[in-house]
Amino acid sequence: MSSLLASAVRKWVLLVPEASRDGGEFFCVKQEELSYGKKIKDALFPCDCESREVLTLLCQDCGRRSFAADRIVGGLNARQGSRPWQVSLCHGPV
Repeated sequence: MSSLLASAVRKWVLLVPEASRDGGEFFCVKQEELSYGKKIKDALFPCDCESREVLTLLCQDCGRRSFAADRIVGGLNARQGSRPWQVSLCHGPV
């Protein structure tokens, strides 16, 4: 599968093969379907974009770590014999 360019303005989304950059089908976003944890593809449906005004977004690092650092920001090396730790506070059933 070729990489895709996603173009969007307000509630419009356009998926275009990166190599062609010549347009394609537009999709509307069902805003009531957008919520945390849902995939955007589940909120799309085919529609027309009469204004043809689009904002282009390009995901170049899909699946890659956004930071090269392998520690918490500001983290330090642990001394030999020390016990480095992290804490996660949770509320409710575990």
